[in-house]
Amino acid sequence: MPECNQKTPLCQCIDWKTGDFAVGVNHLMNHFEFQRFELEYSTLGPEENRRLCKIDRCLICGKRLCYGTELYAQDSGDRLLTKIYHWVFQMWDSGRERLPDGVNCFQDMFLSLFHESDQDFVCEWLNHRAGSDRQASQEGT
Repeated sequence: MPECNQKTPLCQCIDWKTGDFAVGVNHLMNHFEFQRFELEYSTLGPEENRRLCKIDRCLICGKRLCYGTELYAQDSGDRLLTKIYHWVFQMWDSGRERLPDGVNCFQDMFLSLFHESDQDFVCEWLNHRAGSDRQASQEGT
């Protein structure tokens, strides 16, 4: 997996690698606030070394914690966008996360992950997805 490109230092309040697991979980649950998601990519086509991160800030030391995942190189188009959407939604929808400043809804936050040149395509994908969800909901009733 490629190294994270973040330059902000990581939280060092506890020993993340060899410290007590319960202390780590407690620190995660009680001392971090959500900042943003970041997507490192060059193209929506197949590509190596794409990375998706959730970045939180420690309320004690002010440093960051990044949860990241590498995206499969062969994924593109609908498959890639679906995986990104699901991962971001799952990581964000913990019941206590707020939207970043300047963002009004989850879809805006999702769209902001992508390069400006890709946002029209992603917006179309979101609109198609919303239409498919509505149709499936109507068929289920």
